[in-house]
Amino acid sequence: MAALCGGEDLGLTVRDLVNGAVETAVRTSRALDPNRVYADNATALLADLAP
Repeated sequence: MAALCGGEDLGLTVRDLVNGAVETAVRTSRALDPNRVYADNATALLADLAP
C-alpha cells in the first residue's frame, strides 16, 4: 500500500490516509451543518486481509 501511495513507510502512509479521511469528514459535516461537526470511527477503515 505504501508503494501505491508513493511512500516507503507503511505506518506513516496509513496514518496520513486516515488523517485525510477524517479531515474530509469533518469538513464535509461542517459544510452540511456547522453546529454538528463530527467524524466517527467508521470514517476510515483499513484492514490487512492477507492470509
